[in-house]
Amino acid sequence: MWLRDQLPMDLPFVRSIIYGYDTRLTNSQSFKGINDLAFALIEDLRTVRKSMNSPVIFLAHSLGGIVLKRAAVNIANSGSGDDQLLSRVRMICFFGVPNQGMHNEHLLAMVEGQANQELVESLSSGAGYLPELDIQFSGLAVFRTIRFVSVYETKKSLTTRVRKCLA
Repeated sequence: MWLRDQLPMDLPFVRSIIYGYDTRLTNSQSFKGINDLAFALIEDLRTVRKSMNSPVIFLAHSLGGIVLKRAAVNIANSGSGDDQLLSRVRMICFFGVPNQGMHNEHLLAMVEGQANQELVESLSSGAGYLPELDIQFSGLAVFRTIRFVSVYETKKSLTTRVRKCLA
């Protein structure tokens, strides 16, 4: 993984922290939604807050970008001392984040009836959750000095497909 293996060699003066969560789709027992994942991120950021003396740059991919946006909005709206976490953030780079939703019929087929179905449904392009979050998050740029960069694909690529086995 380049964040863990290559980035420290390329930028030895940068402290990198990798944050992850359960991303399994099939056979998942997780019922956590975007808000749950965002609150867990905020809690983990609180634990490293004292060591965050330098400017912070986040790199967020796919659902991780949605979780980061929700966490930032929650921090900004909390009125607590957590606001200092955002004051250190200088840039957020989003990689393939479905800001306006995604066509996820192929994913819904994989999670049907599972605890994580609601999470996958909230990422749908027809759901209203992501556009509303995008509006709330964009408001942060007006009041803060955070730069945003979004990187996304411009060509169609293969998607996940569910194969049904005939027994």
